[in-house]
Amino acid sequence: MEGWGAHLSVHTASGLWNETQSGWHINALVLEAVFLGLQSFLSMVRNKHIRVRTDNTTVAVYINKQGGTLSLTLSVRSGQILAWGRQHLILSSAKYIPGKLNVLADYLSRPSRTMHTE
Repeated sequence: MEGWGAHLSVHTASGLWNETQSGWHINALVLEAVFLGLQSFLSMVRNKHIRVRTDNTTVAVYINKQGGTLSLTLSVRSGQILAWGRQHLILSSAKYIPGKLNVLADYLSRPSRTMHTE
């Protein structure tokens, strides 16, 4: 994966992974992308309930359960995201969506590719 992408209505945010992050497991990268997206849209999501849509079932579970037991890395990071959200009055939940419906976020995470809509 080259980077991450997120969108909220008509607003977009994206960035590239650094060398260290590039070696992370895909689940850790997707969870980090969620956090970076929330941070990017802070002025719009403060004091709101945000429904994160992700094509990663593991990340959806860790967000909804506010942690987990199978991955210490994901559990710690999801706890950090939850604590950050509390500081900014943000309540997050997640919904799994099939990858084919995650077109814009996928495109934003791969700036060197073209957007596929089918």
